[in-house]
Amino acid sequence: MKKIIKKNRQKIDFRELFSNNRFVLLFSIVLAFVIWVAISMTASPEESYTVENVPVDFSLKGSLPEQLGLQAFGNTDFKVDVVVYGKRYIVSSLKPEDIKVTPDLSYVSSSGKNDVTLVAKPASDDADFTINSLSQTKVQVYFDTYKEVSYPLEPDIVAEKVIPDKGYIQESIYPSISNVTVSGPTTEVNKVSKVVARVSLSEPLTTTTTLEAQITPISEYGGVPQYLDINHGQTKVTLTIKVLKLKELPVTVSYINEPLAYVSHPLPVTITPSRVTVAAEEADIDAMESFSVGTIDFNELGMIRHTFSFPASAIKEVTVVDDNVKNFTVVIDARDKTSQTYTVSKNNITMLNVPDEFEVTALEDISNVTIIGPKSSIDALNADGIYAEVDLSTISIAPGRQEVTARVFVRSFNDCWAYKTYKVPIQITAKPK
Repeated sequence: MKKIIKKNRQKIDFRELFSNNRFVLLFSIVLAFVIWVAISMTASPEESYTVENVPVDFSLKGSLPEQLGLQAFGNTDFKVDVVVYGKRYIVSSLKPEDIKVTPDLSYVSSSGKNDVTLVAKPASDDADFTINSLSQTKVQVYFDTYKEVSYPLEPDIVAEKVIPDKGYIQESIYPSISNVTVSGPTTEVNKVSKVVARVSLSEPLTTTTTLEAQITPISEYGGVPQYLDINHGQTKVTLTIKVLKLKELPVTVSYINEPLAYVSHPLPVTITPSRVTVAAEEADIDAMESFSVGTIDFNELGMIRHTFSFPASAIKEVTVVDDNVKNFTVVIDARDKTSQTYTVSKNNITMLNVPDEFEVTALEDISNVTIIGPKSSIDALNADGIYAEVDLSTISIAPGRQEVTARVFVRSFNDCWAYKTYKVPIQITAKPK
């Protein structure tokens, strides 16, 4: 036989529940809330409410100005306060995005400033509130066609004095960019006659200085046209104002391949002019006692009175500011010296900067080498004291025979030098791997 199992279902005893004070209290609160919500939604009072900072949607898409090729320039980022009317529980929860404010552009048909009427409506078609008023019903906007022009950037320094009255000169001014693009309403762009990079100085400059500058378009009469954009917003620019200090200095000449004896006791030399006023950076020129107008190779000096000319414009160390000084004349007198010809043994020829994978040897002696110096030294000099060097870093290295330049010098006497340059044949051989 099957056992029949019966489940005991407990029935809710509402009399018992309502006899419980806590249940009655909770039930009363819930019931009161439901009744309040129902009354609020059906019988809530209607009132006005202000929604603040509602943005104006200034899109021109499909508008009459767009069809005429006009654009809006200047400030179009407008916000207004909107007064709405509706049920309290609806309007009190409205946010700016629940309202759409747009300009009425149907009457904008020409360039210039236009007073545009603002129109507001609910953002949603099924919104249950109405628009009462706006804090601002009209805005002024500039409309025009678009134009873009490139202008050279001109430095403009606003200062009582750029440099001190004495002791300094101002050279070129270098802007970090040379040209700028000006764009905006055609009418305003057409007013631009030049574009300047403007800096203001509170005191004179004594050193080369780089400053941030303000790019400013200027009209023919000195005004600043409106609504313009510079370099599509990339407006950072600097001006470097080159300022040099003046100083009168004696003139010297430099040498290469100079025998040691002539470092402390130079050959007789005359430089014309011997002193000039020059300019350089303040820190540099303060440390200068003289400056060199050029370099002379001792290998070019024979037993004669040599004359060299160096242009002032070629000097890099300083700037010669005397307008009448175009060249420096250097006269070196070696007529008190004597000379003799020698042969430099190939065993006395050294190869410098030889690549590891090659061997290089001199194939021949160097004949008819003219050595100049004091007579006493020349009389005592023999060929064993004369050497030569070949710098292989200055030539293209490849296996085979080449003829290269050798620097000849006297090792046994420090007051003698080789006159002119000489060639020597060499053999380049690759080392076995």
